[in-house]
Order: sequence, then C-alpha cells, then structure tokens
Amino acid sequence: MSVEQFVNSRHMEPDWLTRYLSNQMEGPLTQNNLNKAMDILRRKVLVGLFEKKELSMARFEKYFHWKFQVQPELQEACRTKNLGNAGQKAAWSERLHPDSPAYMLLASYNKFDVQLYRYIETLFDEQAQFTIDAPDGYRLVGATCCVCDKTC
Repeated sequence: MSVEQFVNSRHMEPDWLTRYLSNQMEGPLTQNNLNKAMDILRRKVLVGLFEKKELSMARFEKYFHWKFQVQPELQEACRTKNLGNAGQKAAWSERLHPDSPAYMLLASYNKFDVQLYRYIETLFDEQAQFTIDAPDGYRLVGATCCVCDKTC
C-alpha cells in the first residue's frame, strides 16, 4: 500500500498520537491538545528515536538498569544483530523526503503530530541528562550468567 493509498483509506487516523495523548479522539484539535500531549511526554515518557536506535536502547538500558543475566556474550551478539537489522523488512522503513508529494500529503493530515515529533526530537536531546552518570555499556557492567551461577 502506498502512502497515498493509506492516507485515502479507512486506516488513516489524522494526528493519532496527539489525539491519543490529549484524550480527544474525535473533533478538531487545537494548540491546547498539542500542549497537553507534549506535557504528558515530558513528564511520563523516556523517548527513543528510530534514527538513533543504538543510543536509544543504551539509554533505556541505563535508565531502567537493564543488565544481561543469561549468557551475556550471546545476548550482546543478539542485541547487535537485532539493532542492526531493525526496520529492514518493514515497508515503511524507507524515509520519505520532506519535499515529496507523499510526505506533504501525509504531513497535511498530521500537522499536530509533525509538531509533536519535532518536540520529541528536542526532548530526546534533553533527556540525555537522565543517564549521564551511568557508564557506557551499562548492560555489561557486572553482568554474570545466572544460569551458570545457578542464581536464577
């Protein structure tokens, strides 16, 4: 399904994320809806970006104190493989150029979500401070194999 076909289908839900976060699934949206969505993200969500998936995953690992506990070497290899392949099979993984007709059509139905995404990009940078004290490779710091140690 092309972007144009999607926009013109019954599957298209304009500004879905802004609507969902501001709890207004129907009717016109206002700046207040966008502000509410931004506030919820700022207060309640540690954001990640697909374009920065390695950095996002490392941040999640540090923030939530995730460490490898079963065969750390295999888990690291699996992590590397999966982060490297993320999105390769998805039809939507090809980025639309902002000047393309398909992008402009999709953006015209998602004006608030486009603004919300720009805010998420800024928020991502701001949230770097949350894990600044955790070492790089946090998931491997003190990692042991609970199966080998018979502790899990």
